[in-house]
Amino acid sequence: MIQTPPSNIGTDVSRETLSALNAFTDLILEWDAKHALISIAQRENLHAQFHNCRGFVDFLHGNTLHLADIGSGNGLPAVLIALHHPRHRVTLIEANNKKAAFLHTVRQRLRLNTLSVLAERAEKSLPAGIHFFTAKAFASLEKFMSIVRPKEAHSLLLAKGTEAGAEIRDLKRTWTFTQLELIPDETGSFLVWARGSNRATQQKHY
Repeated sequence: MIQTPPSNIGTDVSRETLSALNAFTDLILEWDAKHALISIAQRENLHAQFHNCRGFVDFLHGNTLHLADIGSGNGLPAVLIALHHPRHRVTLIEANNKKAAFLHTVRQRLRLNTLSVLAERAEKSLPAGIHFFTAKAFASLEKFMSIVRPKEAHSLLLAKGTEAGAEIRDLKRTWTFTQLELIPDETGSFLVWARGSNRATQQKHY
């Protein structure tokens, strides 16, 4: 049982939200015991996994949004976003049937009516009306962009490790952005925030 909010987000976490966070943790451990949902390292550092998602929750406050989380896996950070910001509509896209079944169970048990699950590959079916795309430990930035193919109106919020700077340099060869920022955290990892994306126009050489 978690006695403090696993994500350490905000100063006012209601008892209801704390109870839901505990229930979510229990579901991860319950499913992992039966279906090997997460790695041994993730299981041993589950509190840290929650804590490392706090940047998503902090960033995505404010106006009502429709978010699509790509490769949702064990539900981090998407379920935390849905719990802390119930006004947001959150779509979890997960191609692995076992993990998608887990996410459906989380939705039902926690009664997250603003959360939906698509058991499909992201490149096959993206919902309409998305404002933000999110992802954690999914793929390289170039691979992510090739799958999602964001438009200028979309924003991206992606968790990356120490390779973030090199991946951004590679990405800028084929994409342009009106805004692109690296937001560091205390672990040495980063959130990549981008918006106004367009395919870069390649110049012809004669």
